[in-house]
Parts: sequence; C-alpha cells; structure tokens
Amino acid sequence: MTAWESDIDLKAIADQITEAAPEALLAGADLLLERSNALVPVESGALKDTGRTSADGLEAVVTYGEPGQRTGFAAIQQHEHTEYHHPSGGQAKFLEQPFLSETQAIGEAIASALRKALGSE
Repeated sequence: MTAWESDIDLKAIADQITEAAPEALLAGADLLLERSNALVPVESGALKDTGRTSADGLEAVVTYGEPGQRTGFAAIQQHEHTEYHHPSGGQAKFLEQPFLSETQAIGEAIASALRKALGSE
C-alpha cells in the first residue's frame, strides 16, 4: 500500500463549504421562487407578493402566504386544488411543478454559489 500526502487541507475546505452552504442553498431557493412566481395564481397579486425564501444551515425554504392571514390559507388551497380555474393567470402546483422541472437549474445555482464562495468561479 502506498501512502499519499498532500498539502490540501480537506478540513478547511469542508468548513468553507459548511459556512457557504446557507447562502448557496438560498441561491437555489431564490431561483425556485423566481420560477414559481411565474405560475402563482393571480387574482389581486397578494399571494405572489408573499413569496419568500430563507435558509438556515443545510435547509432552504420557499414559502407563500402569511401565517394566520388569508394568504396563508389561499396559498395551500391554490396550490393543492388542481380543479380550480385561474382566468387571470397562474396554475395549481405553482411551487411543486418548477421544483420538479427545474431541479438541474436549481442544483447549478447552488453549485455556482459554492464555487464562488470557494474562490473557484
């Protein structure tokens, strides 16, 4: 067996990735929000205006609706009820559909942000 040595500090790289992860995941969530906003059902625009992203540690979230407000209930109803008609634009599954169809682009946004944080982009 041959021993292998390197000047690369893998622990430091792992620490950099861990530190950069929330911002990188936020980049992916922001892209999902952008793509989802194009599909949000429109009546007054109130639901679309509540779209938010956040990241904490190794988790990023895209949300619509304000908890305890009409828009919170509307977000769930509009998302899940595929039988609803949206004459002013938008569709059901406005968050799920771009999440599934844009997986590669979301992954690329996350990877690009990580490369930038590591100084390799």
